[in-house]
Amino acid sequence: MRAALNAIFCLLRTGCPWRSLPRDGFPPRATVCNIFRAFRNHPARAMGVMKFRLLLHWQSASNSMGEDR
Repeated sequence: MRAALNAIFCLLRTGCPWRSLPRDGFPPRATVCNIFRAFRNHPARAMGVMKFRLLLHWQSASNSMGEDR
Protein backbone atom coordinates (compact mmCIF):
# COMPACT_ATOMS: atom_id res chain seq x y z
CA MET A 1 0.00 0.00 0.00
CA ARG A 2 2.82 2.39 0.86
CA ALA A 3 4.52 1.85 -2.50
CA ALA A 4 1.25 2.56 -4.31
CA LEU A 5 0.79 5.79 -2.36
CA ASN A 6 4.36 6.79 -3.18
CA ALA A 7 3.58 6.19 -6.86
CA ILE A 8 0.47 8.38 -6.64
CA PHE A 9 2.49 11.12 -4.95
CA CYS A 10 5.12 10.82 -7.69
CA LEU A 11 2.47 11.20 -10.39
CA LEU A 12 0.91 14.20 -8.69
CA ARG A 13 4.26 15.86 -7.99
CA THR A 14 5.73 15.45 -11.47
CA GLY A 15 2.53 15.69 -13.50
CA CYS A 16 3.63 12.79 -15.69
CA PRO A 17 1.02 10.58 -17.37
CA TRP A 18 0.09 7.19 -15.91
CA ARG A 19 1.94 5.35 -18.68
CA SER A 20 5.17 7.10 -17.72
CA LEU A 21 5.13 5.78 -14.14
CA PRO A 22 8.56 4.25 -13.44
CA ARG A 23 8.47 0.50 -12.93
CA ASP A 24 11.29 0.32 -10.42
CA GLY A 25 10.09 0.58 -6.85
CA PHE A 26 6.40 0.96 -7.67
CA PRO A 27 3.58 -1.58 -8.03
CA PRO A 28 1.97 -2.22 -11.43
CA ARG A 29 0.23 0.76 -12.99
CA ALA A 30 -3.20 -0.91 -12.75
CA THR A 31 -2.80 -1.36 -8.97
CA VAL A 32 -1.81 2.27 -8.49
CA CYS A 33 -4.71 3.42 -10.65
CA ASN A 34 -7.22 1.30 -8.71
CA ILE A 35 -6.04 2.70 -5.37
CA PHE A 36 -6.18 6.23 -6.75
CA ARG A 37 -9.75 5.65 -7.95
CA ALA A 38 -10.74 4.26 -4.55
CA PHE A 39 -9.52 7.44 -2.85
CA ARG A 40 -11.15 9.65 -5.46
CA ASN A 41 -14.53 7.90 -5.44
CA HIS A 42 -14.85 6.90 -1.76
CA PRO A 43 -12.27 8.76 0.34
CA ALA A 44 -13.78 7.89 3.72
CA ARG A 45 -13.94 4.18 2.93
CA ALA A 46 -10.40 4.15 1.52
CA MET A 47 -9.07 5.86 4.66
CA GLY A 48 -10.94 3.34 6.82
CA VAL A 49 -9.32 0.46 4.94
CA MET A 50 -5.89 2.06 5.32
CA LYS A 51 -6.38 2.58 9.06
CA PHE A 52 -7.52 -1.04 9.46
CA ARG A 53 -4.51 -2.38 7.55
CA LEU A 54 -2.18 -0.19 9.58
CA LEU A 55 -3.71 -1.47 12.81
CA LEU A 56 -3.24 -5.07 11.65
CA HIS A 57 0.35 -4.30 10.73
CA TRP A 58 1.06 -2.79 14.15
CA GLN A 59 -0.57 -5.72 15.91
CA SER A 60 1.43 -8.29 13.95
CA ALA A 61 4.64 -6.32 14.57
CA SER A 62 4.00 -6.13 18.32
CA ASN A 63 3.09 -9.83 18.45
CA SER A 64 6.28 -10.79 16.63
CA MET A 65 8.25 -8.80 19.20
CA GLY A 66 6.51 -10.60 22.06
CA GLU A 67 4.50 -7.62 23.28
CA ASP A 68 0.84 -7.83 24.25
CA ARG A 69 -1.35 -4.78 23.85
